[in-house]
Amino acid sequence: MNKYCMFLAGLLVVLFGSFAYCEAEEPNTTHSPRQAVAEQKQVSSIEALSTTVYPKEKTRHLLPHKRGDLLHIAFEKGYIGKGVKLEPVVLHETYTIEVLVKPSGRQIAYAAILGNHSAAGSEGFVVQQDGKDQGNFRMSFGDGEKFSKSDLFKLQDGSWHYLVVVGNNMNTQHIYVDGSLVGKFTPMNKLKNSSLPLQIGNWIMENRPFSGSIAEVRIANTSLSEKDIRMRWNKLKPQLEKM
Repeated sequence: MNKYCMFLAGLLVVLFGSFAYCEAEEPNTTHSPRQAVAEQKQVSSIEALSTTVYPKEKTRHLLPHKRGDLLHIAFEKGYIGKGVKLEPVVLHETYTIEVLVKPSGRQIAYAAILGNHSAAGSEGFVVQQDGKDQGNFRMSFGDGEKFSKSDLFKLQDGSWHYLVVVGNNMNTQHIYVDGSLVGKFTPMNKLKNSSLPLQIGNWIMENRPFSGSIAEVRIANTSLSEKDIRMRWNKLKPQLEKM
């Protein structure tokens, strides 16, 4: 009996010693207040760097607003990030697209100002750079079988521009830059509208971001006359020069 008790006592000593040794070897996971503050600052810095800045819509518009507009949107400081996705729009035979836009820096091939065209199916429209041809843009629109393209027009880098595309019931599309007619084209067939979202500053695949600023976009199923466009440009010019 004494031998058995001595054996148990010895076993308890061994187990207690092992427990104490393991407890002593356990890594110290506590931190001083100073360490905790430093680590919190580091985490906050990482979070701040990864925070996405989103385009912010503003209520003050430079372009006149009219009842029945399909879209009239403005962005603070013209910031559009990597593009803005909006609800689909349906253009009629008579329409007007107005954009206040400033290209900035080198553009990627086919950089898109706005549009809703599909990757396949030849539907919708787009205003984009002509491939890698820096500073030269055109409008294209699909009839369900193919895309028709407008004449090239120039948008000077680093300057604000008033870009207008007007369609009339004769199926002729007119393009104006800063109040002047810069091109027109008459597609063989009528536009086949796309059900895709309207993209501002990119396109549906999101790999053709526009480099620059887009302050405002207005789309309506009514057409502006050349006189109206010149009058608007004369009012806009001094305001754009201050931006």
